[in-house]
Amino acid sequence: MPIYEYRCHDCRRRVSIFFRSVAAVSAPQCPRCGGANLERLFSRVVVRRGAARSGNEIADDAWDAGDLGDDGDAPFDLDDVPGLDDDADPREIARWTREMSASLGEPLDPELDQALADIERGADPEEVLDRVAGVGLDDPLDPEGD
Repeated sequence: MPIYEYRCHDCRRRVSIFFRSVAAVSAPQCPRCGGANLERLFSRVVVRRGAARSGNEIADDAWDAGDLGDDGDAPFDLDDVPGLDDDADPREIARWTREMSASLGEPLDPELDQALADIERGADPEEVLDRVAGVGLDDPLDPEGD
C-alpha cells in the first residue's frame, strides 16, 4: 500500500497520495485542487539509530501510556522540538517555523507569514496570536483551543 508524494504544478503544493496497491498507481490527481499536473517526488527517509524495537511497539507503548490523544496524534509540546530549548525566544520559534516550512516544501498561509514577521520584529506574541485567532487560524501553542 504505497503512499507517493507529488508536487502539484497547478497549486504549487506538496501532496501525498495513497494507493491501495502498486498496481493501482495511475495518473494521480491533486487532492487539493484536482489538477493533473503532478511531479513525483522522492520521499524523505529518517533512520534513527539505537532503537531495537519496531515502530509499532513504540506506538503501542505510547498509546497505552496515554501519550497520544483520542485521535492517535501526540500532543504538541515545544520541549520535544529539536533545535529549541526550554527558554526559546518567540523570535526563535518563528524562525524555526519558517525553516520547517521551507524544509517540507509547504508554503505558509499569508496570515501566518504575517504573524511570524510581526513576532520576528518584536511584537507581543500574545497580541499576535489573538489577532491570528480572529482570522480563523488555530493557535499552534494551544491545540485544545482553550
